[in-house]
Amino acid sequence: GSCVACTFTKILEVINYVKTGVYVELSKGYMYGRNNYEGKRNKGMSEEYTLNILLQRGTVPASMCKDYAEFPEITKLLEQREDINYLDKIAKEYRLKSWTDISGNNYEDRFNNIKTYLQNYQIPLAGVIAKYRGEKHSVVIVGYDDDSILFHNHTGEDTIEKVRYDRFSKAYYLDGGIEMSKMNFTDVNEYDWYYKYIEKVYNEGLMKGISDNKFAPNKALTRAEIA
Repeated sequence: GSCVACTFTKILEVINYVKTGVYVELSKGYMYGRNNYEGKRNKGMSEEYTLNILLQRGTVPASMCKDYAEFPEITKLLEQREDINYLDKIAKEYRLKSWTDISGNNYEDRFNNIKTYLQNYQIPLAGVIAKYRGEKHSVVIVGYDDDSILFHNHTGEDTIEKVRYDRFSKAYYLDGGIEMSKMNFTDVNEYDWYYKYIEKVYNEGLMKGISDNKFAPNKALTRAEIA
């Protein structure tokens, strides 16, 4: 269901903050509705389906979707927006790169992996509770104690709860980070001495290049380009 979208969106916000120093509230509603296929509209979405869609598409700042409820019917409303293509463009910029399954072979391995990743990377993990209030539920893992896992639950209240570690069936680390912008310049190589400088001015919106896939790093500037 939508809890998976909520989980990954919340972690995406944290990754973005750690990477940029700026907190941006992202919208799980846009992600959930825009990519919910017709046949699944009123049935929620499976964990794997939502995860893969999040990896492919992403989410957008919540301020851009503040008028819409976070339910599947959002799809119809979004399609009526004149700026829907722009929303899609922004969604692709706020997307996850990849994730690592750290579930392990058994509950104890999983618990040890969760502790190790939390300690080493200092980033929340995504976890799936096998049975939570009667059903499977995805949450944000934020810590642990001797025999329990502490998690952020986003079912309407921003609360921290705990559950025994043997209740978790899956755990993921979002190891790819957030891709705020992606350079597609065919004439700029990551081994070039100027790569990091071009990446910085591009990501900050200061320079765009001469086309979508050309930066022309060795081309002389014109007066118009300097202006």
